[in-house]
This record gives sequence, C-alpha cells and structure tokens, in this order.
Amino acid sequence: MNIYRAPSVFETEQDAKAYIAACEHSFEEQVIDVCRGLIDHPELRLIGLSGPTCAGKTTAASLLIRQLEAAGRRVHLISVDDFFREQPHGTGRHAMNDPEAAKKLDFDSIDALDFPLFCACLDELMHKGRTRMPRFNIGAGTREGFVDLVAPDPEDIFLLEGIQVVYPEISALLHQYSYRSIFIQPTRSLCVGGVTYTPNDIRLLRRLVRDYHFRSSEASFTLFLWDSVRQNEEKNIFPYVDSCDEHLDSLMGYELGMLRPHLDLILSQIPLSSVYRKAGDAILHHIKNVQPLSAAWLPQHALYREFVPIA
Repeated sequence: MNIYRAPSVFETEQDAKAYIAACEHSFEEQVIDVCRGLIDHPELRLIGLSGPTCAGKTTAASLLIRQLEAAGRRVHLISVDDFFREQPHGTGRHAMNDPEAAKKLDFDSIDALDFPLFCACLDELMHKGRTRMPRFNIGAGTREGFVDLVAPDPEDIFLLEGIQVVYPEISALLHQYSYRSIFIQPTRSLCVGGVTYTPNDIRLLRRLVRDYHFRSSEASFTLFLWDSVRQNEEKNIFPYVDSCDEHLDSLMGYELGMLRPHLDLILSQIPLSSVYRKAGDAILHHIKNVQPLSAAWLPQHALYREFVPIA
C-alpha cells in the first residue's frame, strides 16, 4: 500500500500555510506536466476529465483550462452532469425519509444521462462548431433550460468533465474524435496522527463536508448514499481507470486538518437515534488529535476550495 505520512500538528501558523502551499504546488505541477503532453497533440479537439466522486475534478478542470489557454488553445468546459435526466422523485435530504423515492434516485448509471441528447450536442459541436447545451440543477433534480455554446475556431478544445466520462458508452463515443482522457483521484492512503485513511475514506470525508455546505445534505443522507455510490464506482468507473491516457493524484497532505472543523460540526449533528451515529462517532474519534486548519489559509486556486467554504 502506498502511504503518504503527513504532520498532524504544526508549530506555527506560518508552517501550516507553507505546508498547504507546498501540497497545492505539487498538485499544480502534475497538471502542468499533463498539459505539456496535451499540447504535443495540435489536432486535439476533446479532452475527457473523469474520476470518482470528490476526486477534485472541478479544480483540475480549472487548472487545465488555465494552462492550455496560456499555451494558446481556447477551451470550452462541458459538464456532463448537465445531461442528467430529470429526477421525478426529488433529490436531497428529504429522500432519506422516503425509501421508495430514495431507491429511484439515480445519478450514477449511464441511464441517468440523456445519452441521445449528449450524442446530438457532441455531433453538432464537432461538425458545426455550435450547439444548444442543457443546464441541470442537481439540487432540484431538474433541467433549467438550454444555453448556446459557440466555438467558431476549429482549433478550439472541448473539455468534458464528469464521473461518467470514463463509462464505456461515453468513452467509445469520444474516441471517434481526436481525444485524450485524464483520470483524477486520490491514489495514495494518508497517515495522520497514527491513523491511516484509504483513498475511499478520504473521498467520503470530503463528500460529507462538500455536500453539507454546497448541496444541503446532512451527514446521515451522505452516509446513506455512500454504499450505492461505491457500488457504482466499482462497477462502472474503476474497471476502466487503466484505459485513461493520463492520471492525476489529488491527495493533499493537509486535508484532514482542513476537514476537521467541518466534520466536528457536521457529524455531531447526527441524531443519537440514527443508525449512522456510530460511524460518525468513529470518524470524530480518529480525527481528534489532528490540528484544525483554516480555509482562509488556502491559496487562490487551491483544490480544497472545492470542498470547504471560504469565510
């Protein structure tokens, strides 16, 4: 097992800030190296950026765009999530109280996407340089309309970001064009304060915090969904990781400290009667010796701005 050992306590605030900056710099260097390889393909039109939930896709997409545009290639970002079908049974924390509705929630399978619409939009972009792109509100589970996407320059690049990009059906479609694929995830385990967290553990902790702050989901609902999320990953995502052209490791040595103040709040709110209280208490016990870090110390383009709110 590849384990990264990180400090649990820093002597000074300046030491903590310097460590955070060093972790972020290392990740940005990975992205720069990937972009160097992409630029060597002048005919490139499509880039797929995929990875499991809470891997850091949004931040990686932003960094990729910045680097590619600095090299003279205009990039248009397409979120595959915008092609979700509407969820007639609703989404969010209330679904946990309605088992039948919760069973019908689907943001994981290929059937959750309007695949014919995705194919049509991609075909129009490749052959006409323009299309009408859907916009999806994942919190409400509804499509909110369409917007124009115009790319008149034949050298423009389309960056498709989403968990589903690695799905065989999507991948086969994209490979019909000039295409390169990138997969991002934490690839190493993280040892902090004598406790080792696997990449899946890390992503769950990230998701608990992200969904609470940005998707109005309490910890119990995130934990409720986690088994189905992991089942989908093992079935539809991880078997295809090795087929991707490039790989990014989004592990951050500082992340347990950055998550701790949020986890303290979020997990303590799980009702004592909940079946998820034991899991929440176990997490709180493991992180109790990790020094809390402030989100205000994050650099401007930090990966963790994707997971924690900036006061």
